Amino acid sequence: MNLDQENLCPSIQQTPEAVEYEYLDRSLTQWMHVSYDGQSMERISVFNKDRNITKREIRREERIVGGAVTSIQQHPFYASLYLNGYDSHVCGGSLITKEWVLTAAHCIDAYPQLNSWKIHLGASSAQEIKDQNYEFHHESDPSVLVLHPDWDPMTFVGDIALMKLETPVEAYTSYIQPHCVHLPSHGPTLSPGDQVTVVGFGLTDENASGASENLREVTLDMLSAQTCNDAFGANWVLEDMICAGKLEGKQGDEN
Repeated sequence: MNLDQENLCPSIQQTPEAVEYEYLDRSLTQWMHVSYDGQSMERISVFNKDRNITKREIRREERIVGGAVTSIQQHPFYASLYLNGYDSHVCGGSLITKEWVLTAAHCIDAYPQLNSWKIHLGASSAQEIKDQNYEFHHESDPSVLVLHPDWDPMTFVGDIALMKLETPVEAYTSYIQPHCVHLPSHGPTLSPGDQVTVVGFGLTDENASGASENLREVTLDMLSAQTCNDAFGANWVLEDMICAGKLEGKQGDEN
């Protein structure tokens, strides 16, 4: 089986359009607002958005309450993001190329330094990440952090970020493969009632004090923004966000 990017994700090879975003790499002492036209990057200004205001406290990942244990071979795109100070799972991400992981801006915004993070791929459990004899584990520091230019910690608009692997994946295997992320105009649409699968090292129950030791998955129903906002009792979910959960449990996940 050919595990090249073009064969795994044939429909998303596109020429990038000019974009602007917030950028940090090892050559910079502070975040910069930059533009990229598909060939070269230009610095526009220093990024000085207030990082001390957040809509709610960022805590360790709470995304998978319950669910069932799964394996990385079922979800080979999954990246576990560790905080070096805690040496434990804090956020999840999706490998989209051999060099880039897609994650949430609120994770990076809470800890916006390159040396805060460690990226782990190819592992189904915390034990496999720690096991030096486990051959399918790929570990890397980030060399670049990118925040969506519209990221707003008050509303969670633009809650998208990228991490570049300082040590890229050498070859795809059944344990490490890209997540074929489609642009809205090129991929399937999701409607209320559709089922989606959420993956992560989340809490095993409402009273758990830390992340699961094992990768877990749970199937949820897509919900309308209005339904979720009624459940939250606040207008947190905007029309360009997605919300999924189980109404009987009043548990939702917004992205």
